[in-house]
Amino acid sequence: MFSLTAIEILQILRDMPRLTPILIGRKLKRPPSVIRNVLVILVELGLVSSAARGLYELTPDGEETLERAEKRKREQRADRLEDSLIPT
Repeated sequence: MFSLTAIEILQILRDMPRLTPILIGRKLKRPPSVIRNVLVILVELGLVSSAARGLYELTPDGEETLERAEKRKREQRADRLEDSLIPT
């Protein structure tokens, strides 16, 4: 499972491709060093690529992984809502 920061980075890169770690850090209110550490892992996993020196973008695998993570999150919310509506 991915950390919240990794998912947030994937979401930002989907919405705003070709960003630097500094800009991603500003959007997430996290230090660029944390963002860089997560980006190294995401690149190794093939979910993010370096489009040019210091610029990162989502790969097709990254997009697919993000879609699965978001779908899982929606399903979990729906299950919780359903559970809260069922009388016990």
